Amino acid sequence: MTDPILEITNVSKRFTRMPSLAERLVGKVLGGGKPVTVHALSDVSLSVMRGEVLGLLANPGAESLLWVVSCQASMPRATAA
Repeated sequence: MTDPILEITNVSKRFTRMPSLAERLVGKVLGGGKPVTVHALSDVSLSVMRGEVLGLLANPGAESLLWVVSCQASMPRATAA
């Protein structure tokens, strides 16, 4: 078996979403309106072997870009032979 060309192990990411002005105003009356923690990734692992294709589907936004950047940061750099 060959080594994977990309391997990601136990990746987790969470964001804190701050409430909007409307949510804060309603929160004053009804309670709530506090920051919410969103778990975008929780203990994700995957391997991509040579010849396989990996596709990422996500809503547009910084979260998907951040995931790709964090994966690139963990990949070993290619060395000249």
